[in-house]
Amino acid sequence: MENRQLCPVCGSHPVASAIKEEPREGLRYLHCSLCETEWHMVRATCTNCYGDDEVYLWAEQEKEAPVRIESCGHCHGYTKMLFTNLDPKLDPAVDDLLTMHYDQHLAEKGFKPTTVNPYLLAHEE
Repeated sequence: MENRQLCPVCGSHPVASAIKEEPREGLRYLHCSLCETEWHMVRATCTNCYGDDEVYLWAEQEKEAPVRIESCGHCHGYTKMLFTNLDPKLDPAVDDLLTMHYDQHLAEKGFKPTTVNPYLLAHEE
């Protein structure tokens, strides 16, 4: 099986996924943490294990929140979903950092991110 969860250009992990208005509203694209490439990934499918039977979409407070979480009960991974069709100013790397409280909550529940934020990588000297 190919690594659809990795960037088709550089092989890096995504930082988040984005729900777009163009070219067709509602499509999900993974956003590369390194080269900014975006590639299509079917919604309601885990971006880590490709399962679709235990995938849940949730938000902290409101049902139509511009940033939501898609979690997988099978592999216990999660991906943040940015609904840029609701808020076009969302930025995958920046808004991932702004919603780090989600990460803490999910870690407490035993989930692990399936994404990587380049701003959180430690610089080794």
